[in-house]
Amino acid sequence: MGVHVNRLRERAAEHALEKAANPEASGVCPYAGHQSEDKSIYETLMRDDRVSNDLCANIIMALFRTGIDSTGNAMAFFLYNLANNPDKQQLLYEEIQSNLPGKTPLTMEALNNMPYMKACLRESFRLHFPVFGGSGRVLSKDITFSGYNIPQGTFIFANLAAMSRMEEYYPRPLEYHPERWLRDDRADMGAIWPSEAGFLSLPFSHGLRACPGKRFAEQSLYLAVATILQNFRLEYHGETMGMIHMPFTQPDKPLDINFIPRED
Repeated sequence: MGVHVNRLRERAAEHALEKAANPEASGVCPYAGHQSEDKSIYETLMRDDRVSNDLCANIIMALFRTGIDSTGNAMAFFLYNLANNPDKQQLLYEEIQSNLPGKTPLTMEALNNMPYMKACLRESFRLHFPVFGGSGRVLSKDITFSGYNIPQGTFIFANLAAMSRMEEYYPRPLEYHPERWLRDDRADMGAIWPSEAGFLSLPFSHGLRACPGKRFAEQSLYLAVATILQNFRLEYHGETMGMIHMPFTQPDKPLDINFIPRED
């Protein structure tokens, strides 16, 4: 894997250097045949003297990995959880049908009226946390936390993946239960208050260093699942799906989901 990634980095760097050395040609649109002022992220970084070639390549590879691997695997687990829980899938389908009749494309206005869709995705993130462990930070100053003196420069790591499956916070933690994220069901689940739940399951981290692709990833998943369920019913009859952390969480076996066309 590492050999192939390095090879891709080298080829991408060579291509960007060629374009940077020939700026007149780099902006020509191959289809329209005219000069374009648009520059790729890679070109922009390569023209910045403050960014080394290695750093530039690492940034681009990070964009590819976080933008493709993480979202693709999150989609796999989302579909698996719905297929493995047909009652939840049916409830989500009914919500989709009520807001998007006649296979209407998903819009932001419709999505704002689909709390169960958001709860289903959030529960999938909780049960199959997309990134191994969670997020880390380096302390900028000395702090005292829960009686422990922690010096400046210490790397602090919050194991959010483990916390997302702790029964003291989430009753029946190994069950896929989207209703735990709906306010009208919290009393029945004995779940924690929203303000606490939001900081126990943070697949995109939080604050200034939160994942910049959060909204794009979520909307991509909403759109894909809404379109799929409008056209297919999902079934899964295989073994329980486990997780491999590399560091993005991925299924430990082929995802053998049956897509059954809907007749309605």
